[in-house]
Amino acid sequence: MVLQLSVATADDAEEIASIHLATFDENVLLHAQFPTEVSLASLHECLKQDVIETVKTGNPDKIDLVVRDTEIDQIISFAKYDLPSISVIGDDHAFSELWPPKESRRDLLEKYATMAEAGKKRVLGVNPCYRMTFVGTRAEHRGRGAATLLVKWGLSRAKKENLPLYLESTIPASRLYRKLGFVTEDGFSLVLPGTGTGGQPYIYEELCMVRRWDTEEGMDRWDSSLNIPSLLMDYEVGITPQLVVQAIYDRIEAYKEVQSCVWIYLRPIGEVMQAAHALYTRWPDASTRPPLWGVPFSVKDSINVAGIPTTTGCPALAFTPTSSAPVFQHCIDAGGLFIGKTNMEQLATGMTGCRSPFGTLHSTFSKSHIVGGSSSGSAVTRGVSPACLHQDTVSFLAVTTEDAETVWKVCKGYDKADFFAKPSHLRQPFLPLSLSNGKAAFRFGTPPASALQACSSIYRRQFAAAVSVLKSLGGEAIEIDWSPFALANDLLYNGTFVLERLTTLPEGWFDKNKDLLHPTIREVFEGVIARKSSAVDVFRDLHKQAEYKRHVEDILTYDEKDGITVMIVPSAPFHPTIEEVSKDPIGINLRLGAFAHFANVLDLVGVAVPCGTYEEKGVRLPFGITVLAGTGLDGQLLELSKLIEGDLGDLE
Repeated sequence: MVLQLSVATADDAEEIASIHLATFDENVLLHAQFPTEVSLASLHECLKQDVIETVKTGNPDKIDLVVRDTEIDQIISFAKYDLPSISVIGDDHAFSELWPPKESRRDLLEKYATMAEAGKKRVLGVNPCYRMTFVGTRAEHRGRGAATLLVKWGLSRAKKENLPLYLESTIPASRLYRKLGFVTEDGFSLVLPGTGTGGQPYIYEELCMVRRWDTEEGMDRWDSSLNIPSLLMDYEVGITPQLVVQAIYDRIEAYKEVQSCVWIYLRPIGEVMQAAHALYTRWPDASTRPPLWGVPFSVKDSINVAGIPTTTGCPALAFTPTSSAPVFQHCIDAGGLFIGKTNMEQLATGMTGCRSPFGTLHSTFSKSHIVGGSSSGSAVTRGVSPACLHQDTVSFLAVTTEDAETVWKVCKGYDKADFFAKPSHLRQPFLPLSLSNGKAAFRFGTPPASALQACSSIYRRQFAAAVSVLKSLGGEAIEIDWSPFALANDLLYNGTFVLERLTTLPEGWFDKNKDLLHPTIREVFEGVIARKSSAVDVFRDLHKQAEYKRHVEDILTYDEKDGITVMIVPSAPFHPTIEEVSKDPIGINLRLGAFAHFANVLDLVGVAVPCGTYEEKGVRLPFGITVLAGTGLDGQLLELSKLIEGDLGDLE
């Protein structure tokens, strides 16, 4: 086998055009732009004439290259380059006077050209460069190195002249270019109506990639920790947000083999790359970068993002908002990079992660065990996004308490448009926790032994170990009246409060469309409606809630003398399998909420702290506690959690 690279001749034009069309036959954009046989035949003629014109006119701005297999005397691969004399390609980039081809979609041709040129300009401005516009290889000769030979021609020329080599790449082809040292710096996507599965729109993506010669060794890739301080330190030494985005999407793609239904919506990588590149324009001075600069984040699909459907896990109720939720916009304004929307329990009604029409997720520790809910998708994005925004409180799922605090500081504030938001004068003033010998002054209560009987024996053992650690860290264990917490727990599913979920449905929708809901959600709602609760029942429960909240206000307190008083509970009483949930979905859900349902009812703030792992039936599973504080004590609770999470994380 002998492969020979040479400059194309006019006699090669027919073969090059044929290889070009054959190579891109599976490209969705090509068939959208050239939808008929006539348009494809006309494109073939344009491609042929382009080669002939380039050769005959001796065009100094372009060059066509071919690779031949000399043993069979056949062209097996070709490449087209724009040479450095070109800075911007406009309408004069037409292949010939035959352009555009007959019956082609001129609108899509122009839109693609505009987006491609805008991407190049964002990356290189008007600076000279080599640009590879096309490369293609006969299918039967792929894997022989012909395309690599053609790319290396450009790399050699560009390096010799110390100029960048630029190209646009589809997602699959980008892997080859990355092996050759190219880095994605931008990207773009194009919506092609009616070309996707079932006539749905198809999002076509390309990445703007460049090979530069001033990149330090090891700075063309990233594979490090996603906690926010570590990520920001990487940025300080020269890692770019684009490298982080590339690594994240590599991880997402790899994890699809494990669980394919993590994302309800995954933002096109080209859009995220473009947003990552724009960070440098928005904040050109590194010293003024905001706290989430270049930090990837995802949102639960109950949070509105303008232009993207919000499903709350229920496709039948999906709508496309015209504006984004403030909590989302705060993260964007702080430099965050939005990755996508994660799977969730339908209508956020449940704690198992097994009530989504988009698929049931499993624990990252065990394929047999549940991931939990209702933010099931968010729970398996660790290693992809340091923070995920949830609903209800709003809550954050983060890698560390420090990361959660960073996002909280960005998002906190009074939202007048939210009728349930508390005016700032009702929030507790922040006072730092007092320290003695490096230990925080805090008191904590726990559920009584009778309540802890809801836990498995292993969970009771792990919880006792966590309590011992808290005592060693300076925590004072005190007796706390458990009754208001237990009574508040009953209000959620055993009272009228679950009726509030029905207010999210349009008037009369449930009776006509209940078969569109997940079977368990439908059963829950039918059971609640069957109780025939009256307005009096609702007000009785509201009065009970007010009574329990007032009681707890005097329990979970904060003052400078005694510090903060918190409630410590197991985050869950046990870890069921997916099979166990399928046999008793409502019963197990109620049991899982033994130490959680009261938190929202009582308007508490909580931090779930990982406490190592344990082994059960040969499977290693996670255990954690939740630290609960009174209304408005978010800052104090986060500070306490930062002090204790390190010692708790190593429990076995």
